[in-house]
Amino acid sequence: NHQKSMPIISKVNTIRRDDYLRHMKFSGIGLLKIDAEGNDYEVIKGLGEYIDYLQPFMIVENRSDSIATEIIKISGIDKYCFFVLNEQTRKLNLIMLPYSHLGKNIFFCPRSKLSLIDF
Repeated sequence: NHQKSMPIISKVNTIRRDDYLRHMKFSGIGLLKIDAEGNDYEVIKGLGEYIDYLQPFMIVENRSDSIATEIIKISGIDKYCFFVLNEQTRKLNLIMLPYSHLGKNIFFCPRSKLSLIDF
């Protein structure tokens, strides 16, 4: 005899990432790893002013080329170079335009920090 369980409903407080960064007065972010289960575009868009201002390195899990293409178009992203992170060789391959078959992980490198990357 199985009893039907009642759903548990909880109230969860949330805060947008850019509001959190503003509230905490972050002065720098070195690396952002984003894997938001297909919501990566929304996460990066919500960080727009901070991406533009702080210019962190980012690794974004890519679920489809169309999502990756939209991420690349976000305001502030024009200051970045884009690489496919090859998990087997552990090498970075520069993404050339137009882009297709981008791969699973995209590495966003601020143009101002390219000299820090060892190819």
